[in-house]
Amino acid sequence: MLTLLFASIFFGCDNTYKDINTGDGVMFYGSDDNNGKFYGFIEGGKYYIEDTEESKCNWLYKVISNGKDVYSLTIEIFKDEQGLYQDTTWVIRKNGKLMARDLFDGYLCFINGKVRLYTVNRFLTFDPYTPQYWEDGVIYDVDLEAPSFESMTIYPYIQSVKEYKGDLYYMGFLRAANGKTQCMWKNGKLLFHNDPTLNSNTTAKGFVFENNDVIMLTQYVTSINDINNPHCLTATYRNGKLEHIIGDTALFKTNRGYNVYPIGIGQNGDDIYIGVFEKTGNYTFGDLVLYKNYQEIFRKDLTMNFTCFLVAGEDIYIVYEPYTVTDQEIFTFLKNGKEVRSLIGKPQDRLHFQGIVDTHK
Repeated sequence: MLTLLFASIFFGCDNTYKDINTGDGVMFYGSDDNNGKFYGFIEGGKYYIEDTEESKCNWLYKVISNGKDVYSLTIEIFKDEQGLYQDTTWVIRKNGKLMARDLFDGYLCFINGKVRLYTVNRFLTFDPYTPQYWEDGVIYDVDLEAPSFESMTIYPYIQSVKEYKGDLYYMGFLRAANGKTQCMWKNGKLLFHNDPTLNSNTTAKGFVFENNDVIMLTQYVTSINDINNPHCLTATYRNGKLEHIIGDTALFKTNRGYNVYPIGIGQNGDDIYIGVFEKTGNYTFGDLVLYKNYQEIFRKDLTMNFTCFLVAGEDIYIVYEPYTVTDQEIFTFLKNGKEVRSLIGKPQDRLHFQGIVDTHK
């Protein structure tokens, strides 16, 4: 890997976000247009991020935790030499304290116990692009092997990175002329990729490990008449081979409106959890469904949007938008199938829910 010097600034100032590392251990975060960026705890308080003496938060994008510290990736506007808010940049904070600035849009994670920020080419341009990551003030290139396809491959795109038994696994896709080909790499070498003839504008939704096998969750696309909205089910691939299809395959064949969209995959010991959003027709609502080892364990109907779920030890947290006829925006939190909290806003607030993270010590 090519190592480059990077003009990142580290700070030891005392500017903090209020109560950033307190609560019940499961944090949520997002924003609303009227009140700003918020975070809180599913069974605790909710807080809005305060401006510091030198910057204000424009977007709270990603939060991760190692069970000891909380790190956040934000876009912030800093004061210039004249004291005006002019300089917009990406920032990493540790427990609310400014750790590094002048960074980039990316995927934040822990590798070898350190915080890394991988570049993300979010706009999917066709310009030359090499994935990189930032760590301790230095940028490194990431060399990912690419197969040869009949359609021209443009570049690799990293979605997720995990460390497992001393090896680095990258989940992502190859951007090609006719769409995306989902891929998995181990230490930069291509482990497997999906059939490029089924390219679409969909991407994989996560991966876990079982012994030394890699299990990846993705859409199972059998029809791409509309590349932006393919007729699909959900599937897992074990080491690149199709293992399990989730959904009613008979209904899928007869009902164009029947789709099963993958939401996420999680793990607790030997148990693997998969969340999907199942729609039986051309409606604005569907069913939130959670599987444990491919057996359905929970279903919630009249769901507008299945946002995400989190496996935190023995507990399962789910966030979804219920189908409602009120003039309020609502995000509902479930813990082990029972409602424990709702975020409620008026339409003008425009709630933007970003995610949840386990911060248990």
